[in-house]
Amino acid sequence: MAPAEQNERSALARLLERHVLAALLLIVALGFCLRMRGLDRVGFNEDEVQKINAARAYLHGDFSRNLEHPMLLKSMIAVSLAAADSWNRGLGRSHHISDEMAVRFPNVVLGALTAIVIFGLAREWFGWTLRC
Repeated sequence: MAPAEQNERSALARLLERHVLAALLLIVALGFCLRMRGLDRVGFNEDEVQKINAARAYLHGDFSRNLEHPMLLKSMIAVSLAAADSWNRGLGRSHHISDEMAVRFPNVVLGALTAIVIFGLAREWFGWTLRC
């Protein structure tokens, strides 16, 4: 390989290393936006109805409802529902957040953040060398 080609490739590698955080944030933001699109267009399915009932019960201190779903998920849905209710009563009167969106929002956030986990695993397993 010619020295000029090697310098060009190492310059590309340095550029990617410098902007890896920006690229990762762009990927997460893009994944978030794609997941948010049309989030409340479809009504609840049976599973989501059970989750919303359990989350509403969590907000009233009853943690015994719907024991088949993980508590962390139902807790995140309860927080999301409480935030949406607060938004709808206050600033969001003109831009209402539906219950469908509030229930699905924790999955959207965690789904978008999986890009960081995948990036970390790929970097750990395969290293960070660029070879063309």
